[in-house]
Amino acid sequence: MVKLALQQNPLALEFASDKCRNDPELVNIALQNNGNALRYVGDSLQNKPEIIKVAIDSIGPVAVRYIQQFS
Repeated sequence: MVKLALQQNPLALEFASDKCRNDPELVNIALQNNGNALRYVGDSLQNKPEIIKVAIDSIGPVAVRYIQQFS
């Protein structure tokens, strides 16, 4: 059910549990559909290059603004 919700509204990641926000599969679903969801990614995944790449691929250079927040 969470996968479907994130496919339909990736920014719903903001309201997901910490467990979901730190789940690579769920985070990738959200980011592939809207890279702006990067701001809601859990702490354990925020600096992972593969997660950041998905966001950049989705929204382009705008993702840099969120990446700088995590540095």
